[in-house]
Order: sequence, then structure tokens, then C-alpha cells
Amino acid sequence: MNCYNHPERNAVITCPQCGKGLCSECANIYSNHLCHECYKSAIKAHKWQNIQGLIGFVILGGLGWYCGGKMSYELFQDHPTVPLTSKLLYGYLTGSVWYGWSFIDKFQPFRLTSANIFIWLLYFGLKGILSIYSGVFIAPFYLYKNIRALLKK
Repeated sequence: MNCYNHPERNAVITCPQCGKGLCSECANIYSNHLCHECYKSAIKAHKWQNIQGLIGFVILGGLGWYCGGKMSYELFQDHPTVPLTSKLLYGYLTGSVWYGWSFIDKFQPFRLTSANIFIWLLYFGLKGILSIYSGVFIAPFYLYKNIRALLKK
């Protein structure tokens, strides 16, 4: 097998994603021995994951901001500063659920194939509660990582 980019050279390794032959020069360009096309598609997929994380945080945070504002306005009409702080708190708490859920998915991916409704409710209820608690602490790090990755060239 010959190198995909240099047909006159013998391939020393194949791209793990597409199987194209790579010579020693091409294999050492990227640390994971991908061909140029597969590397570009992996970068695009990684950027899209970062964008999805930010969109999920903003959508859930906006929903929390809106619902928290409605609830806090009804509860604390005579205190003008309480609704703003509670809007921020509800927005952050609901937005951070997105990152908590994705963090828990790394350790406990969805494997529940067949069960009764009680088991499903128990599973998603516990995972939701854990997502809230873990997301509160993890969200700033994920936000920083996603924004930094998008700003990096």
C-alpha cells in the first residue's frame, strides 16, 4: 500500500478512521495519525460539540431566567432587587443542568433498554437531580473550555 498524499512512498500506517495509507512524514503531522481530511472533520465535530454545549446552556438558562423571574416577581413584589438576583440564580441553575448531564453521561451513559415506567422515571429523576448538583460546580469549567476552544484557531 502506498501513501495517499505521496504515491511514490510506501505507507507505514493507515488512517484509523478512513483506512488511507500514510507515509512516515504524513503520519507524524497529527499526533493521532489521522489523514488531513479526517483531522479536519474531527476538528469540525469538536467545534460543533462546543457550540452545542453553549447553545444548550443558553436555552436552559434563558428558560430558567424567564420562569424564575415570573416566580420571584409574584413572591417578592415589594422588593425590587430580589427578582433580578433570583433570575440570575435560576438562569444559572437551569443552564448548568446541561453541563451536569453531559458530565454524568461520561460515567453513566444511557444503557437502559427495557424496563417498566417506574424504573425509567427513577433513572431519569436521579440523573436529573445529580445533573443539577454536579452542573452547579462543573458549568464554569465547561463554559471556559467551550469558549476557549471556539476562540482558538
